[in-house]
Formats: sequence, structure tokens, C-alpha cells
Amino acid sequence: MRPVKEQKRILRKLTGFRMTWKSPLVIAGLSVSQTWPMSRETTRSRGKPKIKETIRIRLNDYNDEDICRVMLGATYNDMAVAPSLEEDQRRAIKIREEKTLQSYTEKLGEHPFTVTIYNNISNNFCALGEFDQAKPYSEHALKIRRKLLNDHMDTAKSLFDLGMVHKEKGDFSRQLLTFNKA
Repeated sequence: MRPVKEQKRILRKLTGFRMTWKSPLVIAGLSVSQTWPMSRETTRSRGKPKIKETIRIRLNDYNDEDICRVMLGATYNDMAVAPSLEEDQRRAIKIREEKTLQSYTEKLGEHPFTVTIYNNISNNFCALGEFDQAKPYSEHALKIRRKLLNDHMDTAKSLFDLGMVHKEKGDFSRQLLTFNKA
């Protein structure tokens, strides 16, 4: 993955613009941690259009590069945050499954970013009370995190999330086993 500085250099080369914070093209160089909070603004009226503009820029201008496909997936995940906060879990799931997960699995494979999306989808299903749907996503996230990270706080998070699925399904013995592993 290219550092932000390199992304900005590519953007400058492709567009001829020197990016400033006022330029709409600066959005395409933002990291996930910079765009995600936009979807959490109190009114969200400023965040949603910025995320949509970021997607438009990335779709139109940087279609073929792997880094741009990954960043596009990240931006789609940013887009899914707003419906999650607005209790529109189905829309968030649809965006994450069809846009983010597709991009991440294609370009990154088994990667911590991909696992985060599996966890997010599981949490969306849990918010709907659909624990049978949430369970495979939690299990898959845990499997990959164990493989990649072994004993790590993110692996513990996946164990906790899976334990919560067991709890909500009423499988308290499996919940206890999972929590003890976390």
C-alpha cells in the first residue's frame, strides 16, 4: 500500500492540481480515519456528500490501480457507517457486502482490513437480531485473525463478538468458552 504522500503525488500528476484542504480532490487522498468521522457528524449533511464525492473521484480517475480500488472499498465502508448509525442495518450490510468486501477480498485477500469488514457485517446483523446470519461472519473474522495475528487484541475482539453472538442465541456454554479464550 502506498503512503498518503505518494497518493497525493499521483493525484497531483494525474490532475495537475496542487491539493489544498479546500480542493474537492483532496478528499481522494484522505485516509479512512480522516473520512470516517465525516459520516458521524451531527447532521451528517456535510459528511455524506463528501463521501459520495470521494467515491465519484475514485471511480472516475483511479479505476485501475490496486491502491485506488482498496481506498474505494474503504470509502464505501465509510458510506456504510451512516446507515449503521441511522439504524438502517440492511443498507449498511448491502454496501459492505457488495462494495467493500468485494474490493478488499479481491485486492487484499486475507488482510486485517478485510477482517474488519467481516466484523462490521456481523455487528450489523446482530443489531437486526439476526444472530444466525451474524455467526458465519464472526467465525470467519476470527479464523483469519487467528491465522494472521495469533494472540492479539483484534483477535480478542473477534472472540468477544463471537461470544456475544452465542449469548444472544442462548448458547451460554459456548459464550463462556469463547469469552475465556478472549
